[in-house]
Amino acid sequence: MPVLIKFTPTSTESDKRAWADSLAALKDLIPQVKDIKIGTKIPHVKDGGWDNGAILTFDNKSDLDIYAKAKPHVDYQAATADLTLDKLIFDIEV
Repeated sequence: MPVLIKFTPTSTESDKRAWADSLAALKDLIPQVKDIKIGTKIPHVKDGGWDNGAILTFDNKSDLDIYAKAKPHVDYQAATADLTLDKLIFDIEV
């Protein structure tokens, strides 16, 4: 599940690290999350203004559905909502 983030103009580097740390912690809190990779964009003329990205890996759609409703994920969303201006979540099956 690729996720792209645009931070608010007032988000600091500390805020961005806190976002990444909070997201990374979900791997240890929600067993359905198999892997999380988080990174900062490499600027490109067609990057769409996105700032950071993450790829979350699940074994199947059922695990994704469990993750989406899991309390640690819901808490993470609430805690980081004020840091993000926009978010693109693109779930795919491979």
